[in-house]
Amino acid sequence: MRNEGESVYVIKSDGKKVGGSKIDVPSIWNGKSSWIKIDGQKFEGEDISAYQDKKASYAKFGNKKDGWLWVKQLKRGKINLYYYDINTNESYYDGTKYVNRRNTQTHFVFQKANDRMLETNMTEIAEMLKDNREAYQTFTNQFGSADKAVLPKQLQNHPKVLFSAIDIYNG
Repeated sequence: MRNEGESVYVIKSDGKKVGGSKIDVPSIWNGKSSWIKIDGQKFEGEDISAYQDKKASYAKFGNKKDGWLWVKQLKRGKINLYYYDINTNESYYDGTKYVNRRNTQTHFVFQKANDRMLETNMTEIAEMLKDNREAYQTFTNQFGSADKAVLPKQLQNHPKVLFSAIDIYNG
């Protein structure tokens, strides 16, 4: 999700926005050191809290000690929704040969108002939606309000319900 009408930019950790017409980002992020260039001016990843390229907006998720990553914004409003994917490879023997399988698991990250960004469980999401009855019911009708499932598997299988509940909430 882009901020339409705005060019490419970075938002520095101090809140200052630096815009431009051209953005360069590395092809590989390692979560501890990275950089972004706006019109040739280089900004270190540790000094940036968010950025926007020509396709989407991204925010930093994590911390300096454990490492961080860029999460892509899907929804903007009272609740902001972001995601990132983890790719894994699995090898197993099927009785006749070894098989390699690649899996992608989508993780959702939430931010209500200006609170901290959280990768959370079903109960916490339901709690986040509780002050909007229609959004809460949309979500809990599919997933329940109890902590029965662990994210991201169940949400990954039913993202439209999550998106709908957040759209209703953001009204």
